[in-house]
Amino acid sequence: MVDTIFNGNDYHTPEGVPQPLLVRLLGWSRIPFYRYVYHEIRTAKQESDQGLFDDSRFIAHSAGIIRAVERCGGTVSISGMEHIASVSGPVVLIANHMSFLETFALPGMILRRRRFSFVVKESLITNRWVGAFLATLHPIAVGRTNPRADLRVLLEEGKDRISSGQSVCVFPQSTRTPTFEGAKFNSIGTKLAYRAGCPVIPIALRTDFMANGRFLKDFGPVYPDRPVHFAFGAPIDASDPRKAQQAVVDFVVSHLSEWGVPCH
Repeated sequence: MVDTIFNGNDYHTPEGVPQPLLVRLLGWSRIPFYRYVYHEIRTAKQESDQGLFDDSRFIAHSAGIIRAVERCGGTVSISGMEHIASVSGPVVLIANHMSFLETFALPGMILRRRRFSFVVKESLITNRWVGAFLATLHPIAVGRTNPRADLRVLLEEGKDRISSGQSVCVFPQSTRTPTFEGAKFNSIGTKLAYRAGCPVIPIALRTDFMANGRFLKDFGPVYPDRPVHFAFGAPIDASDPRKAQQAVVDFVVSHLSEWGVPCH
């Protein structure tokens, strides 16, 4: 059965989502959540190894990650998905970055409407669990240690992707962070859109349902009382990259502030 979570323009967690015993009796969401996540990633890897993984499977596993949040007591709200397909040609999607939740949830929302490529850390590409199926997005790998080199790679490879008709999704923050500082929100995405001659679609997200771990960054504590939000904005003209950058920052700040996330 195909999950229809990404079919509409908006989505909100319904009432009465069934929850596992550990969550209902003990309020303990961490173990069930990562069990669900592991199932999605393991199954995706098996499909990739067998040559069966494609966009439809990525969409299904993205929906599975959202369902994992809901089964473990969290709520999810998604708005503005109609904007993803509101431009006929390629776009640059620019989002803030809080946890690895968006790395697996966003593809379902976007692929449902257009082909795109992620900009991701090199370490994800070589990861034995997620590298194989992330490769289906033809990601642009950056090291996150040399900003100049990363900018050169993104502008060159990103422009090639866009020229071929593929959109690009960028997380301009160098690391995941539970707060937002507009002054440190890199303009790498708007520069790419300017160079490529395409518009920008801003994405504001709150995914601190998952916190970074102390020892293993990707496996931190889970906080069901922190609602998960994704909001897509209308396309922004990038012919003036400074104005476009400010418009993206304003969009992200306005939504994060509304959701109770500290912004500076």
